[in-house]
Formats: sequence, structure tokens, C-alpha cells
Amino acid sequence: MLLFHGNGEVIADYDGLAPAFSELGVDLAVVDYRGYGASTGSPTFGSLVRDAHAVWEAWASSLEAAGWRGPRFVYGRSLGGYPAVELAASYGEQLAGLVLESSAANLGRMVRRLVGEPTGALAELVHAHERRLAAIRVPALVIHGERDEIVPLEAAVDLFERLPSPEKELVVVPGAGHNDLLWVGAEQYFAALGRFVRKAGQGR
Repeated sequence: MLLFHGNGEVIADYDGLAPAFSELGVDLAVVDYRGYGASTGSPTFGSLVRDAHAVWEAWASSLEAAGWRGPRFVYGRSLGGYPAVELAASYGEQLAGLVLESSAANLGRMVRRLVGEPTGALAELVHAHERRLAAIRVPALVIHGERDEIVPLEAAVDLFERLPSPEKELVVVPGAGHNDLLWVGAEQYFAALGRFVRKAGQGR
């Protein structure tokens, strides 16, 4: 499973979670964006999406070199939902499924919150994301906190409804916010993720 983390997170934040994913039979690969963790450069929304393709190629090559023939999943948390959607739309035939946690369909809302009103190339990126979302056909799992204070629950419902995936599920964790979903609802979270991985993985 290739995971794109949220804003303000780095790869090391997932060290403690990797064993729990492993118990589900999931090997987790996490990537840092430009300017995050040990990655050099400066992050932009454009590079976030463009770099996702380079990450995919490197990840796919490493799996092939290791002889991996099992199912592949892409996971996006919050900000990471945008590169995850990009890859699910671009490489759907190679994927078993897509997981979106604390994310939204409306990239414009996230852009406005972080950098202001999108214009020019950034505005086009916002529209392109909506087109990419409409192209997704792989099984999808949307997980969201009931009390998310950054990406409201209605944004997750909108995301779920706009996903054209024929197989999809929305899981709402009661009482959870944006950054404590795993701690508030760990049992529900991993149960839902385990079900999804087992079911979607059977088709690949």
C-alpha cells in the first residue's frame, strides 16, 4: 500500500502504525513530499500531483524487482488524498483499491485554506482534480471523523457521492476529529480497512 500523508506529517509519523498495517497483511510504503522530512525542495500543489507519478514509477519498479504479484492499493490522508486520486485515475487498471481518509472532493477549498484563491495554473489544477475524481473506477473506501474540524463531514459525504467507483464504502468514526481519527476509533478503523483490503484484493 502506497500512502500519501497529510500536511504537517512526515514518514516517521507512521513508524508506529506500520505493525498494525502488517497485521492486516499490508506492507506500507509512505512518501514525503518536497520540503517534508528528508525531501529537498519546496512543496507546491502542482509538484504534489506531478511527483506522485514519479513516486508511482519508483514504487512499481521496486515491487517488480522484488517479484511482488499481489494487489496494490493507494491511500491518501487529508492533503494526500489529492495525489492518491491522481494515481487512482491514472493507473486504475494496476490497482486493487483506493483509500481516502479525512479528505475531500473539493481541492479548491483546501487551496483557499492554505494559499488563498486559486488562479492561473493553480485554478486549472483544481478543475483537473475534479476530472480525475470522475475517472476513478477502482473500489474505494472513504474514512472520516464525525467531528472533523478541518475537512467537515459533509465534504466527505460529497466526496463519497461523487466517486463513480461501483464498489465503495463510507465509514464515519463517531467523535473523531481530523487528526485523532486513529486514536479515537482505532478498532473501527482497522476493522473497516481490513475488510476492504481483503475484499478488494481478491479481484487482483
